Amino acid sequence: MVHVVDEETKLALADGEEQEVSLSKAGQYAYFWYAAAADAASVEVAVTALEGDPDLYVSVNSSWGEAGWPTRDAWTWRSTEPASESIIIHTDGATACVPCVYRISVYAWTDDVRFTISATSTEGVRRLLDGMPASAGVDGTSTRYFRYYVSS
Repeated sequence: MVHVVDEETKLALADGEEQEVSLSKAGQYAYFWYAAAADAASVEVAVTALEGDPDLYVSVNSSWGEAGWPTRDAWTWRSTEPASESIIIHTDGATACVPCVYRISVYAWTDDVRFTISATSTEGVRRLLDGMPASAGVDGTSTRYFRYYVSS
């Protein structure tokens, strides 16, 4: 299912579940939230560009950005590569927390941006969508797990 979102919609991300999202105009934001469990050692937020250039901003501080959501000007973590984005947050870091809610914003640099987004905890298993590319990051001390369903 493709979510065409407006700037009022805040979508929940379930651990390891990808969602496909479209933003029609450059300068728009899509907003998400992810509840990290108390036993999560790290959280990876991954955005895979399908069209256009999405940029990723994450925060746990409700005072950042407009109405508490991260923006291009106010964020705790960001990834602004020309295509796909990935942020790994180690929950023992000074700016991270567990259990808590991470606020996530994706900014459209161009018109007609389409992307998938997922948030996966260290112990989570990310579900891959049929026919969709996926990006992920792994540091030297982590393992990431994926699942893919095959229909008979």
